[in-house]
Parts: sequence; C-alpha cells; structure tokens
Amino acid sequence: MQLYYDLSEPIFVEALTHRSYVKEYPESGDHNERLEFLGDAVLQLCITDLLMSLFPDCREGDWTRMRHLLVDTVTLAELARELNLPTVVRLGRGERRDGGGNKDKLLADVVEALLGATYQTKGLETCQQIVAYHFTSRAHQVRYFVPAKQQLMEWCQTQYKTTPIYKVQRKEGPAHDSTFYVDVYIQDVCMATGSGSSKKSATNDAAVAAVKRLRQEGAME
Repeated sequence: MQLYYDLSEPIFVEALTHRSYVKEYPESGDHNERLEFLGDAVLQLCITDLLMSLFPDCREGDWTRMRHLLVDTVTLAELARELNLPTVVRLGRGERRDGGGNKDKLLADVVEALLGATYQTKGLETCQQIVAYHFTSRAHQVRYFVPAKQQLMEWCQTQYKTTPIYKVQRKEGPAHDSTFYVDVYIQDVCMATGSGSSKKSATNDAAVAAVKRLRQEGAME
C-alpha cells in the first residue's frame, strides 16, 4: 500500500501544512509538526519491525545501521519527490519563494506527518503495510551497504588507532540556502573536502571523497 493523503480529511491537510503557511494564514488551522513528531515514532517502529522480519538472523547493530540509513532525511525526501509531495505541501509565500518545496528536511517531515495522520486514522497495521511497500526494496539495497563515514572510521582505527577529524571550513550563502564546506583530517593531514546544504551532508560528502582518494592511492581496498 502506497503512502497517501486524503484532502477531504482535515488531518491530512494538516499533515501537508508547514508552519510558514499557518503564520501567513492563521485561520487555516494547525501545522504539521505535531503529526511529524508522531510519524517519526511510527516510522521507527515500522522500519524496525520490517527489518527484523526481512533479516531475522541479523544482530541489533545491523538492524540499527540499516534503520539509520532508511529513515535518513535524504531517503525520506527522495520518497516525497517520488510521490510528488512538493506540489501539494502548503507553504507560506516566503518559504516557497526560498525553495522550501525542495528542501530535504521539510519534505522528510511531510512524509513523517502523513504517516502520523495515517496512524491516527487507519491504525498501525496500515502504516506497516505502507512502510513495507516503500522500504522493502530499499532495505535489501542497504543490507550490506557501509556508509563512507563508517568505512573511513574503521580504516583509521585499523591503521592508526585513531579516528578522522571533521572541521567546518566555511559556510556560504543566506541562512535559508546555505552551503557548508567541511574538511576531513587523518593524522593532521587534510584528506578531502566535502560540501552540502548542512554540516551533516557536507561531512558525509567529505568522507566519500576521502574514501575515493584512499582507494585510488591503493591504501584502501
């Protein structure tokens, strides 16, 4: 069953409403942060249940790693775009002008809010069916995937008994549309620089670049 919304039901309208819209139109009702909070918990539970069902022989650490990847903001925003949610989310004029309809965090929150609304109207079983529909193939994709940041950390611990150091080099652009630049150091040597719309994404980008460099140099398999 696919994640859905029913605009005839106020709770789903609320799930699609950003706080910027309510700020401009106070009479429009509530924004979606309450439902997003609920949906986050529902998603965590449903993903955990799905992973334990798909991979019963895994250990807790493996389930935790896979769950982290599946509920990641980028993954949820990708799902939101697949469902064309940027075209229906209700944003204030300023937020839409600033590109809010394409912000990963905002779109991920909408996915969680819709799941929260579904939980309140249809119950947990329906949420489990929705999560299974959208995340089963994704779960198989991340089964043996190890993020670059983890690969780099494990390599550093094996080689030098230390961990990589990430430092924000600079931040460019306005607050609503910033780009962060992060350097990753290994034993005081800058191995790579990454960029992204948040410190987290820039850090991940730096780790990817560092792993690529180490493999090209033959230092990492």
